[in-house]
Amino acid sequence: MMAMFFRAFNEEDMYAMYGNGALIEDYCYDKALDRTDADDAWDVIMHVLPETKMSSGVHCPEGFEIGAYLQLPEQVAEIYDTYANLNLTQDDITERLKNLKGDIYRLKAYQKNPKHLFPEFNKLLDFYKQARDNNWGIVFYFN
Repeated sequence: MMAMFFRAFNEEDMYAMYGNGALIEDYCYDKALDRTDADDAWDVIMHVLPETKMSSGVHCPEGFEIGAYLQLPEQVAEIYDTYANLNLTQDDITERLKNLKGDIYRLKAYQKNPKHLFPEFNKLLDFYKQARDNNWGIVFYFN
């Protein structure tokens, strides 16, 4: 199983990593202000919410084995605010989920039982809200 991990950082640390990708891994272990993961739901969530551009960010190949992505505080705010303005219900999300097609990691499992998606979905969006409210940036990476 491949999971996606998310770490939140203050603006100063984000810009330090942005300027020197070699800092990312150490900062993720030692300096993160908050952390979460999206378990195996990350690909489905990002495809259910394409207008948020949640998967956007500056790719830094120096971070971890396959790199990491940095989202500066202003990008985090834009991502969360875009989601909030969509005002989606669980029924809306379920409908979007049913209409997804293609090579999306764990899509069939979540289409079969969408209720398993909602805890991961809510956890990740709460994380983005907290980061936006605190003017934090986010680093995300796969493992």
